Amino acid sequence: AGAAYVFRFDGASWVEEAGLVASDAEAGDEFGSPVAVSGDAILVGARFDDDAGGNSGAAYVYRLVNGSWVEEAKLTASDAAGGDTFGKSLSLRGDLAVIGSPNDDDGGANSGSAYVFQFNGTGWVEADKLNAFDAAPGDRFGDAVAGDGAALVVGSSGDDDGGANSGSLYAFWYDGASWFTKAKLTASDAAAGDAFGVPVALRDDVAIVAALQDDDAGFSSGSAYVFRGLSDCNANDTLDICDVAGGASADLNGNGLPDECDPDCNANAVPDDLDLANATSSDCNANGVPDECEISAGSASDCDRNGVPDECDPDSDGDGVIDACDACPNTPAGAEVDPSGCALVEPVADLDLTAMCSQQPSRERRWRIRNPNVFDVEVDWEIDGSEHRGRMMAPPHDSFFETPTVAGRNAAVIRWVDGAGLERSVQDESSGAACDGADSDGDGVFDRDDYCRDTPAGAAVDPYGCAKGELAELCHVPPGNPDSRHTIHVSPSAVKAHLKHGDSLGSCEGFGVDDSEGQDEDSEHGDDEHDGNHDRKDGKDDPSDDHSEDDRDNRGDRFHPAGADSEEYDDLTPILPGSCGAGALGLLPLTMGALLSRRRGVRRII
Repeated sequence: AGAAYVFRFDGASWVEEAGLVASDAEAGDEFGSPVAVSGDAILVGARFDDDAGGNSGAAYVYRLVNGSWVEEAKLTASDAAGGDTFGKSLSLRGDLAVIGSPNDDDGGANSGSAYVFQFNGTGWVEADKLNAFDAAPGDRFGDAVAGDGAALVVGSSGDDDGGANSGSLYAFWYDGASWFTKAKLTASDAAAGDAFGVPVALRDDVAIVAALQDDDAGFSSGSAYVFRGLSDCNANDTLDICDVAGGASADLNGNGLPDECDPDCNANAVPDDLDLANATSSDCNANGVPDECEISAGSASDCDRNGVPDECDPDSDGDGVIDACDACPNTPAGAEVDPSGCALVEPVADLDLTAMCSQQPSRERRWRIRNPNVFDVEVDWEIDGSEHRGRMMAPPHDSFFETPTVAGRNAAVIRWVDGAGLERSVQDESSGAACDGADSDGDGVFDRDDYCRDTPAGAAVDPYGCAKGELAELCHVPPGNPDSRHTIHVSPSAVKAHLKHGDSLGSCEGFGVDDSEGQDEDSEHGDDEHDGNHDRKDGKDDPSDDHSEDDRDNRGDRFHPAGADSEEYDDLTPILPGSCGAGALGLLPLTMGALLSRRRGVRRII
């Protein structure tokens, strides 16, 4: 009866998955000879099945369903007869099954035939029956079959073209409606008894054909032949292999295809691979394409026009621009470069220099550099007409430096390099204005404007002198009850309203009253509440308010620190670290993250 076994590789070894037997198995059927697999389908032959007479033959289709192999169909010839041995050979590729019946008698006893079955989505249907155009008794056409897409081949081991039982191979094509014979192939050294044509294999335009009884290495030692060109690349209705064999097309590289179908990128009538083999073209990158074709097609650059792709020319600094075209041959490793091989530089927006007030103008002058870029810029500075000069990194936003006061004109110049590599400069002259006020905690905000007068040294502060999360200290005077004043701590955004109510910066210590600290009254005395309850009835700010909105608006643009908590920093306005007296050139709106540091005697906010 026979059986077929399914093994599957699990990544480490082959494991038996299933054993298949025919649903109507009978003794002598020889189920399992041969078999074919394609995707989730298996085709199994049983050439001695007796459904249409002794040894009429059959084939069974199995499909993997929910992890199990299920018998889907039993196939038999529409004109089956005893002794046909349908199922002696078979091929399965997708929805196409080809089944040989080498003992069919359509062209004489055992002339043979082959059947094509197609799966239509619901079942298998016999689509065509194939016979040799020169069928003769004993040819055994169908001893071997193989199919691939719109092409199939059928072996005829008993064909006598090269002597009795020398064998042959028939190639068939599908034209969209039916299968037709395209060519008949025989061995170049065909001899009687070779049985050329069994077995066969087909993939794309290549067929491998065995001759089991060939005697090249001794009696029945066997051999195999490879045929290439079972296609029609030039669309002349003749197999490529026949075009070449008949001399209609040249095959200079001997690959079985007409030269007109081979790549010939330089249009010299010679296949590209032969150009390379004969060294008439070079292939420096060994990709199988002549260099001149890569360059002309634009798939390879050739900046020095030497006919060699740039990837094969020397590039000493490894920046992707060959030495012959590299305007900057010593670019540091890893640097991004422009087409000329020079490192790319970020565009640098112009810096600004402003003379600031200083606490001791007779001894030193203070300068501000405003950097609108998002990166540090190296700056060289000097005092015009003097020997005082230096170099510093100007971080984004504002930074400061101090210089000794010189006799005569105190004018500073700063220089930097822009993105094009050109030097830029700007200058300003100090009027010698003195700053008014003290800065107890050294945070760059004078005490009179400092809401947080005990900020730890080195902490970054907002324009009100408060570090992130730091509360301002106030002496709070309850309305109508000045004797109950006490020290409180509130967020900087609430200070303005408290000051309008009569509170003052700093603790209540020294007022001769209870200085016990009260609770954080930020929620009780928000800006909106105080502004609404304590503005004058005429709609104008109370002139006694030293920190009126108008005053602060005159000190710079309104300021909302990036990333600042919306409640804690709501409606802040910028204040310069220190207020300047007469002659000041302007006041500085600071950014969050301002940091006052001392470095080699120079105070700098970064």
